[in-house]
Amino acid sequence: MTTTSTSPEGKGITGRIGEISAGDGNHQVTLDGWPLYYFDGDTVPGTIKGQGIGGVWWLLSPDGQKVTDIGR
Repeated sequence: MTTTSTSPEGKGITGRIGEISAGDGNHQVTLDGWPLYYFDGDTVPGTIKGQGIGGVWWLLSPDGQKVTDIGR
């Protein structure tokens, strides 16, 4: 998830929102230091096909904690 802002914001987020340089003039959005990404297999809101891939890609809760138990 990239932005042109150096001060990204989000509603309902209690974790620390930040950014790191993406190297192309944009900024990678972070939540409590975790870079945020979209999974290309998730084509509609609410889809979480990328959850847990390789044991390193996780959903994050609004407070910035990784969510590993989603009831699957």
